[in-house]
Amino acid sequence: MFSDTFDSGQYGGGLLPHPQETYQKNAGAALKNELAITTADMRTGNYEAALTRLEARVSSAMLSDVVRGLIGCIRGDDGVAFFRMLSHDIKQIEVQRLKKLAMERPLKIRRYSFLLLAMVLFPVLYEETTA
Repeated sequence: MFSDTFDSGQYGGGLLPHPQETYQKNAGAALKNELAITTADMRTGNYEAALTRLEARVSSAMLSDVVRGLIGCIRGDDGVAFFRMLSHDIKQIEVQRLKKLAMERPLKIRRYSFLLLAMVLFPVLYEETTA
């Protein structure tokens, strides 16, 4: 996750000069394109303006939080605590999404498990009636 780069404390002292390039390798096609545009924009102009334009193009609440943290780091803020909290919040959102998905699955699974139970019990019950 992009915010985990900052959470681990690796983005400091030049260990990862451009974390967006590192994440770009694992991103989907649309986000990879946006990161490529932003990286080129950052190399030719103002970092804050490039990140603000990325935020405007993508218009995602979570990406907006990441951009806000990055702009804070550019301005000299210590972003480790911010990105640690952001990473925690994003993980919680993902856990909630997975729980919601798991709650939807029992209805589908219940049908198949009942069918499987009937298929297992049918031979057992059939043998008792023929014996």
